[in-house]
Amino acid sequence: MHKLLILLSAVLLVLTGSVFSLNAAETRTWNDSSGLFSVEASLVGIDGKKVKLKKADGKVVSLPLSKLSEEDQKYIDELVAANPFEGGEESGEEKAPKKTPSRLSKPKETEAAAGAKKLAKFPAPKPVDLENVPEAGGPSKNSWSCQPDPVLLKAYSQKVKNLSFSTRGLPEKAHPSHHEFFINPGTGQTVIASLEAKSIGSRKDADHLTRIFLGDAFAGTTVSFDSPLLLKPFGLSPDGKKALFFQDSWDIFDKERKRSLHILKVSPGLLEPWVSYEPFSYWKQDTERHLPATEIQWAGWVDDDHVLVLSGAGWLILLKTDSGKAVWKFKTDAHSKISLSPGGKYCIVPKGSDVFLLETAAGTPIGRLGGLPDNAFVMRFEFSPDGEHIAACSEDGAMIWNATDGKYQEPFYIKGNFPGQSVVWIDGRYFLLGSRLIDSKKQTQVWNYVGINNNNIKTAGEYSWCFSSHYGDDSFLVPFALPHKEMDQGGETTFAVDSGTGVSLVLDPSVAEDREKIQDVLKKKFDANGWVLAEDAPISVVLKVEEEKPKTTEYVAGSPFRPAPLFRGGGTEIEFKPTKYSIAVQKGDEMLWGQYYITTPPQHVSLDQIKDTSLQEIVKESLEEQKYQKWFAETEFPKKITLPPDRNKTSLVSEKGIDDTAAKFVPDERQQQGSLRPMKGQRPRGPFGLP
Repeated sequence: MHKLLILLSAVLLVLTGSVFSLNAAETRTWNDSSGLFSVEASLVGIDGKKVKLKKADGKVVSLPLSKLSEEDQKYIDELVAANPFEGGEESGEEKAPKKTPSRLSKPKETEAAAGAKKLAKFPAPKPVDLENVPEAGGPSKNSWSCQPDPVLLKAYSQKVKNLSFSTRGLPEKAHPSHHEFFINPGTGQTVIASLEAKSIGSRKDADHLTRIFLGDAFAGTTVSFDSPLLLKPFGLSPDGKKALFFQDSWDIFDKERKRSLHILKVSPGLLEPWVSYEPFSYWKQDTERHLPATEIQWAGWVDDDHVLVLSGAGWLILLKTDSGKAVWKFKTDAHSKISLSPGGKYCIVPKGSDVFLLETAAGTPIGRLGGLPDNAFVMRFEFSPDGEHIAACSEDGAMIWNATDGKYQEPFYIKGNFPGQSVVWIDGRYFLLGSRLIDSKKQTQVWNYVGINNNNIKTAGEYSWCFSSHYGDDSFLVPFALPHKEMDQGGETTFAVDSGTGVSLVLDPSVAEDREKIQDVLKKKFDANGWVLAEDAPISVVLKVEEEKPKTTEYVAGSPFRPAPLFRGGGTEIEFKPTKYSIAVQKGDEMLWGQYYITTPPQHVSLDQIKDTSLQEIVKESLEEQKYQKWFAETEFPKKITLPPDRNKTSLVSEKGIDDTAAKFVPDERQQQGSLRPMKGQRPRGPFGLP
């Protein structure tokens, strides 16, 4: 039998002509729901509503699913759904005894007790005719032509109140997750929110539901509606009289998922389905590029009567909601992050390496955003509420443009873990980056609000809104004013590193023989930034080399899309020792900015390569080649690095509002998190890393 396996392995190698690498155990970055903490760990088990993660030090931690980020929860859902042995029903003889209810496992109440109403059925979705729709676009105008387009928000007539969202009455096996909420931009009074209650491992609609909340911020009251459909909100119309949803599927393998767009009429205490569309059923599946041409990726209100909708194949259309008529279509990229100006007059559409500014009514390009670094990863561009500025965040720092003339400011680096984060503007001057409040005028961090992250905050007029929730309990939507009155707004713009700053170079002893080579390459980068290389400067650029623990990778013959079964015979298991190369900008012992690169074995090795040498030797040579190729030579330094934040300028945000005293006990790790980041190409995939 052993000889047969070796023979089959050899035959597969000859047929495919290449070898592919697979990791023996998957270790990934897990993020918590607040966005403040992360850990490198592997999944070792799922126990009901909890997951068990094994950290690099061998310790196993158990935590509720709802404490994980939305992306991590989806990752677990897909793992369980793909496992044919998960799910099923217990036999009558082997049913587990009922657990005594606890704080984390409350007795489930009836729908009447929970007060949730059943959402009425949606009308049959209508197809949208896209055949004769004019295609927008064409060359951009040479001169930028854009007038400020502020949101027309009326002054609040009264103080707003907390809103409570009940999790009572949900299916017994389900756990609530994935909160989404939107505020009516016209008055700031109406709030629409939703949560998904999913039973891990089950594909039965009866085991899941979507709970939609309709809130009145002035009265502090909410009404809830339950639907067996997986519904996700895309916002409220400016007048607050319509709500936009799209329908997904609880089964991730459902080919008909993400096709329907639903619009509901909103009145005090009532949500009523109005009209439904299938905007992209006109197109067949894109078999050439395997793109979900009929799927809806994103939608957003332009005004009270029009919405923009983006397909999985990258078609953006302007749709008239009452008639279902498409006004124009524009071809961009799949998964583009579309952003609208506050009044809906303009939209930002990334396309390839370009970022277009379009006039929404006609789809006419007005100009291109310039100044973007090569290969910059930007999650989303955002307009300020006054419509005068556009901001974004990349691994190179915060970037700001003047919306009226398209002029671009130099990016400035804010210490923290921000790659993939979206900017949330508070007003025309301040914006949030993670939990940090940034002064765009002074280009510096002025305050830190623990409990806030960009995934659960929105602004409307003088108030910002943030979710505050606890596992197994009700959630609260908390309004608060930023910047709050206790915040110190004094001081001038100061940078730790700027043009003219002197920097010294500190090399790891293991690369001392290559000092001249390294110094020549880095000096060119320093000159481009205006930095001055000087010995004994208070700011230092530190290069370190650290040997990692030995690891094992396995090579298997087959296709990269359909690998053959893994054979451990014939020398397919290769041991290697990765090396971590890091480069950091420091002030004394405090890191201001940093990146690292860890060498990895090649993903594929052709059979021609192993004719004259061993697979082990090829892996060794590949690791050695990455020493300079992927380290300092490819490092891109930010031109400006702000001073480290003052740890005393911190407040805690909870359902009680802003607390300036409790945050004094926040550990320093929250301020230090994320200073040393992976280099481009080694960052985690998903909403917090490179795509």
